Amino acid sequence: MKKFIALFFLFASYSSFSQSSIFDAARKGDIETAKKLFELNPDTISAANAQGYTPLVLSAYYNQVDFALFLLDKKVKINDVEGTSTPLQAASYKGFDQIVKALLASGANPNTADANGASPLTYAAQFNHVKVVELLMKAGADPNQKDQSGLSPIDYASKLNLEEVLSLLKNKKVP
Repeated sequence: MKKFIALFFLFASYSSFSQSSIFDAARKGDIETAKKLFELNPDTISAANAQGYTPLVLSAYYNQVDFALFLLDKKVKINDVEGTSTPLQAASYKGFDQIVKALLASGANPNTADANGASPLTYAAQFNHVKVVELLMKAGADPNQKDQSGLSPIDYASKLNLEEVLSLLKNKKVP
């Protein structure tokens, strides 16, 4: 019985360690740690932390391109769940076009809205990320999709006087 309890606590502490380690690895782009954790438990790279963020969301937010590509190569879920933060939203918010491109190529939905009703295009437009706006528009993002405030990416670009973004959003044929 003592061995069982010892093994239980060892497993529990490993599980907690591996999950916190995968999130730290995602933020830092530490692929070697991710590979080791994946070998020990393949589900680790798909875990969500207390805030609901996955390693892919964190790698997208911190522009860890190689780490994101590693995860995408392992076929992690892209997390296009309406009402949650997605990797595409994180990369669009920050303006990281390489990760946006990789996520779109892997099937990320450019119209998935978060808890605020904001799509990746909403964030890219608000923060004047022209290249990301182009990529999202080419992927079929809806420039008229409204958030919970009743505003669309076009509305935000107009209010913020972002002429280049506004032109892209109004132009159905993106270069």
